Amino acid sequence: MEFNVPKCSVMAHVEPSVEFRIQGEVVPYVQSAVYLGVECDASRGVIFDKKHQERCAKVVNTAKYLKSKGMNALGWRTNTKVLAYKSFLRPMMEYGLPFMPARCKMLDTMEVTQNTVMNMMLSTARCTSRGAKLKLLQIESMGFRREKLQHMFFHALDQGNPSDAVAYLMWHAIKGNRGQKSSLALAVNSNRIFEFAKAHESNEVGDYAMRLKFESMQKFDAEKNGKRDMAASVRTPTGKASRSAYLDPKHIKADQHVVTMLRVGSLTFHQACARCGTAVSRAHAWECSGEERKLKDHFPREWHEFEQYEHRNSLIFPDFVMNKMDDAYESRHTDYGDVIFRTILDSAKTIRDVVSGYVRSEDGRTWSHPLNHATKGRPKRKPVGKDTAKPP
Repeated sequence: MEFNVPKCSVMAHVEPSVEFRIQGEVVPYVQSAVYLGVECDASRGVIFDKKHQERCAKVVNTAKYLKSKGMNALGWRTNTKVLAYKSFLRPMMEYGLPFMPARCKMLDTMEVTQNTVMNMMLSTARCTSRGAKLKLLQIESMGFRREKLQHMFFHALDQGNPSDAVAYLMWHAIKGNRGQKSSLALAVNSNRIFEFAKAHESNEVGDYAMRLKFESMQKFDAEKNGKRDMAASVRTPTGKASRSAYLDPKHIKADQHVVTMLRVGSLTFHQACARCGTAVSRAHAWECSGEERKLKDHFPREWHEFEQYEHRNSLIFPDFVMNKMDDAYESRHTDYGDVIFRTILDSAKTIRDVVSGYVRSEDGRTWSHPLNHATKGRPKRKPVGKDTAKPP
């Protein structure tokens, strides 16, 4: 057997007093090295720094290429875009994730990367509600992904047998140490899914993980002065493989896009109202356009329920109705959900046309963000779907 000595190294806290040789060549001493694509440090163990930054950058670059091929508002269907992200893009930055500490700063970078890709899918601005997009696209936070993948990896080692791999022996040696526990063992044993799996059946573990997945979508929910923000106003999914008006392929994708834009706040971002000049909030858009009154006339039963709702002061009635629509789709009452969807679609188009200030293109196919037309001489925004990104 021969070794590639230039690719070998000795990693230690302090430089050894003796030389290590392989095939007559001196093996260099290092304090950090990359092993199988994962950065290792003599003092900090497995670390996620430069290499993982590069992975996140690669995800964004590849997403730009896919955006130019249809992963945008005017291209593929929303459910196809989500599938492409989960199948091809997200796995790029999940390499080594089972070994990442729960408080690793790189998780924030990964959340930003995921948000960037979601903005490409929907052709939305960076300031668009991240939590609302997670819920509508049914994408969990990267923090939960780390926890789930860590459980899957170490649970397989925990339940394996000595013939499986050297990793099995190493893990059980670490876990069985009665002295000081390693940081990895402590991290794994604090994993909620891993701990839950010790005393429950696999189907119960799956249900528990699903609950944590949906809880992770609430990470960016907030309230201010007793009012829910955009993310908190969107209902959190509760069922496995939930149906959704925003992902259901039976709807015209252009209609889904308009409703989604209303739902994530792309039409109401405190710009000047095109009708009265007042700063446009969600409540103002519905009131000034007259669509809230129409909604109350269309759904009197829901309006009565809203008046009895204990949290009505923190929520506006249109959000309450749209949450009813989401609940109807998840519970398979799609006829009721379709009625609400068509009504909300008409309202969304009115708000876009009358209040938001969006400008329609000459061919009538696209609507441009009003800020792109706020200043004369400002460079025009590239049309969605015409990105010139090169293949990764």
